[in-house]
Amino acid sequence: ILNVASVAGVVPAPRAAVYGATKAYLLSFSEALAEELAPTAQVTALCPGETDTGFMRRGGMAASGVADGRLLDPAQVAQTGYHGFRNGDRVVVPGVRDKLRALLYRLLPRDLMMKASRQTWEPGHSGSHTRTGPFASTPKMATTCRHSRLSSTRSG
Repeated sequence: ILNVASVAGVVPAPRAAVYGATKAYLLSFSEALAEELAPTAQVTALCPGETDTGFMRRGGMAASGVADGRLLDPAQVAQTGYHGFRNGDRVVVPGVRDKLRALLYRLLPRDLMMKASRQTWEPGHSGSHTRTGPFASTPKMATTCRHSRLSSTRSG
C-alpha cells in the first residue's frame, strides 16, 4: 500500500489547515497500519512538497507564492515513492527542501515554524525572488529520507 500524504502533514499549514490535518491523518494512519500489517504487507506514506501537478493553481493558491519556487517533478516524486516502497520504507519525503522542512519543524520552536509555514501559504506573501528562511527554494532533488522522525523504518 502506497499512500500519498504530503509534507503539509508534517509541518502544519495555516490557511490550509484542513488539507494539512488530512495529510497528517494519512501519515499517522499509514505508519500505524505499517506496524499492524508487518511483515505480511508493506505500507509506505509518500510525503512530497510542492509538485508540478497544477494542484496549487486549481486550488486558488497561485497568489500565495507557494508555486513560485522550484516544484518537484511528478515523475521523480512517483519514482522516489515507489523506490522507497520497494525498499520497505514506511515514510518517504522526496526533495532536499522538504526534508529540511521536516527536520526544522522538529528542531526549531513551534511558534517560529508556524509563522514560517503561515507565510508560505499567505496570499501574496512573496515571490520566488524574495522567499527566504526554512521554506526557501532549493535545487530539485528527490531522494528517500532515512534519518529523522520521518526516517524510513523497515517493516519486519
